[in-house]
Amino acid sequence: MTIHDIIDKAEREISKELKIHLVIHMDPVCVETKEVLEAREEVQNIIDSNTSIKSMHDFRVIGDGDKKNLVFDIVVFHENKVSDDDLIDYINNEIKSIHPRYNCIITVDREYH
Repeated sequence: MTIHDIIDKAEREISKELKIHLVIHMDPVCVETKEVLEAREEVQNIIDSNTSIKSMHDFRVIGDGDKKNLVFDIVVFHENKVSDDDLIDYINNEIKSIHPRYNCIITVDREYH
């Protein structure tokens, strides 16, 4: 069974059970290509240079052609005072200065004690 078959089956079953029209979309994710590894390293370097950010996880590159989305989560330190939007803008601007065709989609996770 292919991933598309699984998605089609899930759409049908959920639509029937909940009496809704549901569309599920899946983007291909390549995790170990040269492009992904280089992009991950560049993002990691940006994150390592920012004292508000503890770590990054769930990194992936979505899309084909000229425009790509770098999708990942960052964990910020509990005592961080910088807003999520400012951190996202900072990372996105740094990446765009290196690769104008990349767009970052970032989820900010807060470190909790």
